[in-house]
Amino acid sequence: MKRLAAAMVVGAVGLMGAQAAGAGPILEGYGQVWWTAHEAVENGLQQAGSGDRAAQTASGFSLRRVRLSVGDTLGSARLRYEVELLLEKSARLTDCYVAGQVADGVELRVGQMKIPSTYEAMAPAAELDFAQPSTISGLIADWSLSRTPYIATFMGNRGYLRDVGAALQVQHRSLRALAMVSNGLGANLFVAGGQRKEFIKANGAGDMLYGLRLDAAVSDGVQVGGHALLNRHEDMLFNDEKTVIDLERRSWSADLRATGLPAGLRLTALYAGGVVDDDYYRDDKSNYEYGGYELKALRWIRPGALEAGVRLDRYEYEYSESGSTVTETAWTTGANWYLFGHLKVQTNYTWRATDEAYVPDLDDDVLLVNVQFSF
Repeated sequence: MKRLAAAMVVGAVGLMGAQAAGAGPILEGYGQVWWTAHEAVENGLQQAGSGDRAAQTASGFSLRRVRLSVGDTLGSARLRYEVELLLEKSARLTDCYVAGQVADGVELRVGQMKIPSTYEAMAPAAELDFAQPSTISGLIADWSLSRTPYIATFMGNRGYLRDVGAALQVQHRSLRALAMVSNGLGANLFVAGGQRKEFIKANGAGDMLYGLRLDAAVSDGVQVGGHALLNRHEDMLFNDEKTVIDLERRSWSADLRATGLPAGLRLTALYAGGVVDDDYYRDDKSNYEYGGYELKALRWIRPGALEAGVRLDRYEYEYSESGSTVTETAWTTGANWYLFGHLKVQTNYTWRATDEAYVPDLDDDVLLVNVQFSF
């Protein structure tokens, strides 16, 4: 591990030197340090025996996101690659693809990359308006991939918004389209049959994820977009050679974004939803249905330096068509300071409420500060 760490440091220094000299691969990255100034964690717990009551608040620091990426052309301006690493807890590959321009405004990508999803899930995390994305944007990619709402082999899967496959991006005037075909499993999870042991041992021909994302500028400063996705696998065999599971996932979204409004105002509206219809219990009921929306407004206080905003975020879900819907609502206010070109400080306060039958709404509001540096 020490040799690996040293090699990574030496390589990074070499890449930065080449970048400074104007040649070679371009190295970029960013880190986010979160200070949870105060979070209500109402739990009512106490230690058995001593009777010591557990703390009902949380406060502390964490490394939320650390990313390092490198990209360059491959002997031609029409051919390039992109590789990104996630480093905050353990090293993990996020992006890894090669892209070629096959015609004017048409690019073919092959490798691991983001799947078509909500506008917020597809945006770089370093550019989010608030420290955390809306609840629906934070969850929709996992439910579109292989994470399961029931106890099964895939239950804890995180897709990291990405999958391995091929994508075609087309840019024509004010319209941009991204179409993708991929494994449908999530980042760093592969299919290999008998060639070598991978996550999936066997699946049917054509059993994959199919996704499409469209964005269009309808007038100066006004953009609409949306996505549709289908992820279907029938009788897929896990690598333990005994677990057989189906995947039937659908998701969609629509958004409207307006910028350049009077007084430096920006407005966004998003609606998204989906269904996990794996029929795991063989009862002809969908396992999990979900949906949500986001409404937000941001305004420049000092153009390019300080902006403030407010967001309403709602997420609803239901298990196995039970008739019992859980609704989570959050109001967030925040301010973003942009300092020295490479430093951003976000301060957010979020009020949360959960509406669930027979379950009390616990106090879980939070004051959060995100310090982000980039290079």
